[in-house]
Amino acid sequence: MNIHFIKRVKNRFEKIEKQNKRSKEEINELRIKYEDMTERYNELRLEITNRFYELLTDDKYEEEIKKRFFRGNGFTPDLENPKTLNEKIQWLKINNNIPEKATLTDKLAVREWVRDKIGSEYLTKVYGDWGTFDEINMEALPKKFVLKPNHASGMIIIVDDKSKLNIDLAREKVNKWLTTNYAYHGLEMQYKDIVPRIMAEEHLGISGQDFYDCKFWCFNGRVEFIKSLIMVNGKAFEACCYDREWRKTPFQAEGQKVKPDFEKPERLEDMIRLAEELSEGFKLVRVDMYQKGKDEIKFGEMTFTPDNGERRWVPQEYDRILGDLLILE
Repeated sequence: MNIHFIKRVKNRFEKIEKQNKRSKEEINELRIKYEDMTERYNELRLEITNRFYELLTDDKYEEEIKKRFFRGNGFTPDLENPKTLNEKIQWLKINNNIPEKATLTDKLAVREWVRDKIGSEYLTKVYGDWGTFDEINMEALPKKFVLKPNHASGMIIIVDDKSKLNIDLAREKVNKWLTTNYAYHGLEMQYKDIVPRIMAEEHLGISGQDFYDCKFWCFNGRVEFIKSLIMVNGKAFEACCYDREWRKTPFQAEGQKVKPDFEKPERLEDMIRLAEELSEGFKLVRVDMYQKGKDEIKFGEMTFTPDNGERRWVPQEYDRILGDLLILE
């Protein structure tokens, strides 16, 4: 298996689909093969990268951060005098990797801190956590729940009906997650020493209810902007960036589809207040909060290197404008 083979499969699939000379079965078979090979290739590539990062010595850490940044952005970050938001996030990875970040990045450990800081009513239900998939008692779990690891980001299985859950596929995913050190995905070392666990959490998405997933970017304890995903009548919409007054910002994340205006969340001011309480004392943290229905607020997670400092902003000059808002001293 190699990237050239994957490209050949893709080209074959596109040719057949365009000419419409083959059966739907063959098109679907090729699509599945292409998706499977692409996934396996990406997994292998990530495994090699992770292993390389794992072997890095401390004296090579900054150098590799610069190389990774260059590959994604086309220029080397100035970490002696960082100016843009993305440069400052890289600076924080090197110079501000304090122990508290590891605790609050852990999706299980952070719950005690949130409980003490703003109250247990803002925590989702956690039905249990385990060291392996086979330790999970599926019979004891409700019909709907979410499976995710405590030590990583972007890894999730949303179970709408556990009777339809593919157990073998779920086991394969979960056990792979549990053997992955997420720190080496993007050199985010706050993840490095978290003991991996798989947790079953409350399923918050309820069909027919409005649902706001608000990501509060907090600079020096203040919410500067909000990146939001909104579900209306059970359908998910990718929203855009808003300011504290729920007005669209003059910048957006690259590739983000700007949707029509949505109503301001009923409890936006409360979520801003809670996010700022949780972000107090940190130079930069993204605090995720949810509003379900009209009034229920739940805490999501805290992310200290949001988008790994690799998010491109449009227009491009806003990377510098946002950077000016983040004070490192």
